[in-house]
Amino acid sequence: MAKREVLIPLEREDILFHGHTITAIKLEDGRIAVVLDEVCQTLELGTAGQIQRIERTHSITNELVIAKVQTKGGMQNKAALTLRGFPTWILGIHPSEIKDENPEKAEHVRQMIIAYQVEAVDVLYNHFAQKERTSLPKSAAIVLAEPVKPTVPQPDAPSDIWIEYYQQMIQWHQWKQDMETRVQKVEQRQDNTEARVGSLEKIVGSILPHVGGLSSAHRATAKEMVDQISKISGTAHRYIWSDLNKAFHVAAYGDIQDEKWAGVQKWLQRRLDTAKRGKGVEQQPTLFNDESKDI
Repeated sequence: MAKREVLIPLEREDILFHGHTITAIKLEDGRIAVVLDEVCQTLELGTAGQIQRIERTHSITNELVIAKVQTKGGMQNKAALTLRGFPTWILGIHPSEIKDENPEKAEHVRQMIIAYQVEAVDVLYNHFAQKERTSLPKSAAIVLAEPVKPTVPQPDAPSDIWIEYYQQMIQWHQWKQDMETRVQKVEQRQDNTEARVGSLEKIVGSILPHVGGLSSAHRATAKEMVDQISKISGTAHRYIWSDLNKAFHVAAYGDIQDEKWAGVQKWLQRRLDTAKRGKGVEQQPTLFNDESKDI
C-alpha cells in the first residue's frame, strides 16, 4: 500500500445498515469516508486485496485515505474510501462471483453486495446531511434576558443614586456587547455549516448519477442466467460478466441502466441458447456483430 498522510477525522459515526455496521468518518475538508475493514468483513472480502484494487483504479485512488479511528483496541490507522470513490469501488464487485460451501451464507453476502451498491451512499449521505441540519443553532438559543436600561436621575439626585445609575449602565452596555458578540459567532457558525451542507450536497449530486443501474429484480435474473451459462458451458462467471460489460460499453455491469434491461436479457438469452446447443460461449455473437445490432 502506498504511503499516505494519516488524517485526524472530525467525527466518527457507526451507522446501522441491514443488520451490519458501517463506520463512517468526517474529514477536516468536509468529505465523508467509509472505513473499509467492516464493509470488507461483511462482504467476505480481503481488506488488503481491496485496497490494492482501489489503488490500481486511477479514477478513485486519490479517494483512498488513512485516518486514525477509535477501535476496541484503541486508536488505529484505518483505510477509508470517500463517498466520491465508494460507488466506483462497490459497483465493481460482482455478487455472482461469491462462492461459499454454505449456500445460505453465500446468498446473504450476494444480497448485501447488492444492498451496498443500491442503497449505501444514499443512507450515508442522508445521515450526515440530516445531522448537519439538526445541528444548526436556533435563533432562540441566543436570546438572553435583557436587563432594564436605567433611567437617568434628576440632576440634583444624591451621589449614591448616580453611582447606582452608572453601575446599572455598565451592566446594560456589557449585556449589549455580549449580545452582539454572540450573534456574530452564531451567524458565522450558521454560514460555515450551511456551506458544508452545500458542499456535501454537491458531492453527492456528482455521485448519485452513478448509483442505480439495474433494479434488484433484474440483477437477480441476470445472475441466474449467468449461473446457467457458466454451468452449461463451463466458462467462469467473470468471463461472462466481462463480455457483458464490453458489449454494453461499461466498466462494470452495475453501470448498465435499467432501461437497457431488455437488451441485457436478450444478450444473455442468446448466449444461454448457444451454450445449450453446445456451440460454446466463445462462438456466441456479441453487440459488436451484425446479428446483435438490434439490442
